Formats: sequence, C-alpha cells, structure tokens
Amino acid sequence: ERVWDGAASPLSSIATPTTWGYARETFATASQELGIEPTADLEAAKALVRQAGVPAATITVWSSAERREASTTANYIADVGRQLGLKMKVRTVPLQEYATWAYDPAVRARTDLALTLWWTDVAEPLQALWQIVEPDGVSNYNRYGNPAAVQSLARAFGEADDTARARLVAQAQHVMFAEDLMCIPLVNTPTLTWMGRRITGGPVGVPGAFYTPWAAYVGAP
Repeated sequence: ERVWDGAASPLSSIATPTTWGYARETFATASQELGIEPTADLEAAKALVRQAGVPAATITVWSSAERREASTTANYIADVGRQLGLKMKVRTVPLQEYATWAYDPAVRARTDLALTLWWTDVAEPLQALWQIVEPDGVSNYNRYGNPAAVQSLARAFGEADDTARARLVAQAQHVMFAEDLMCIPLVNTPTLTWMGRRITGGPVGVPGAFYTPWAAYVGAP
C-alpha cells in the first residue's frame, strides 16, 4: 500500500499467476498450499527468533539507491527485523554498484539479503523457477541445490502432459518456497505502459521491451 500505492499484490512464488499458461487450477491450488500469508505474524516471528537464537552479527540488506520502491522496502524490512530483536542495516548503493551483486560472488558475500526484480518471458512456471535452481546457472545466486526441487523441475522438462508437468513444478515450488525459503517473494507488480489514442505500437510487457526493436513500431497503424 505504501510503496506501490495499492498497485501490487502479495506474492508467494516467483511463478506468478501470469505464468500459468496451462493447468491453471493445479497451479492455483499449489499456490494456496504454500501457506504464505501476506500479513506478518510478528509474535510468532519473535518466538522463532528466540528459539533460533539472536545472531550477534548485523544483517545487511542490499538495495538500489535509484529506485524509491527498493530503498523504501529495504528500510521496511530492516525495521521489522529490529522489532524482532535482530540487528539490521540497509546498504543503499548506486545502480551500477548494485548490479554487480548478480555477477560477483564476492559482492554477494558482503550481503545477507538483497532486493531484486524478477520477470518471466513466457507463460511457463517451469521457466520462471528453473533459472534460479539450475545447477551452476548464472541466476542461481546462492548455489541452491536441493534435489527434491531440482530433480522435479528437471523431470518436468521431459513431461509432455500439461497436468503431470504442472504437478512436478508444483512439488518443486513447495520445496523452494514453503520449506527452504531459498528466496522470499514479496509482491507481484504490474508493468505500466502509457498509451493514448494518438500513438500505438508500444510494448505492453517487459519481455517485449527487452527483446524486440519496439521503438520501430511506435506510431505504426
């Protein structure tokens, strides 16, 4: 509500509803079964912190300085962490430096949490999830490798039946987000495209803006 002015929706998996290009009921049920609620239970969280033991080290949250929603969210996360008794610090850096987090393991070693964007190119949850668990993949930032998730997704690539493939993907998704918390989805945000009656042809999604010569089509009939 504060950061996106009500334009975002709570998210439980990076395989968002827009990726459900088939077996939508299977994926909808799987999303509900993740059991991730949009409203935090601070008292339950405090109990977990006490059970685990409060770490002596400060937890650093890495954020981009150029994006207001990123820095605001990072500070919100840090504030919640402090309420739980954790030592939290937000490190806001220029975008050029922030981008090195994705490519330099040494930079990632200096951070505990990093806010990042994620998007998908096709309506396929398998494509959304595989990129962050692929063994030695460039987007597997924390070298995640739970066989229960990785093998289910690998098997899904060879499954021609949509429902059977959806079940394999859902199994992996549950391990990744409900059990391992290998990354923590926050919100699903829309891609905003300004349009009018006097201009046409602009892309209405991120993939189109990235992978096509979209400017050539602006103004086309």
